[in-house]
Amino acid sequence: MLNLATVKNLALMKRSLLLLVSCILVSGAFAQSRRPDSGMFLLHKFQQQIGKETYHISTNGNVVSYSADFKFTDRGSPVPLKAVLDIQRSNFEPLKLSIKGNVARGA
Repeated sequence: MLNLATVKNLALMKRSLLLLVSCILVSGAFAQSRRPDSGMFLLHKFQQQIGKETYHISTNGNVVSYSADFKFTDRGSPVPLKAVLDIQRSNFEPLKLSIKGNVARGA
């Protein structure tokens, strides 16, 4: 048999649990709606990791800048590549493209 204090405690626990679950769901929804501003890809060839690519997205006023650093090793030779693309945020018009490095070993 449950007394009044036990019933009140159970009701309070249920409300607390409901509030906690609601907060977790809301925070998860906000976290999924944010767009990542940087990331990394691991590069593989024949199921072996040979390098990585990192990217960054930044905004300065009406200019959005995308930068990527790419580096892998081919038969002991490093193959680096850096690229930067600046575009206008309002109409997506390209403003600048800069590419430095190699696209293949010996290129």
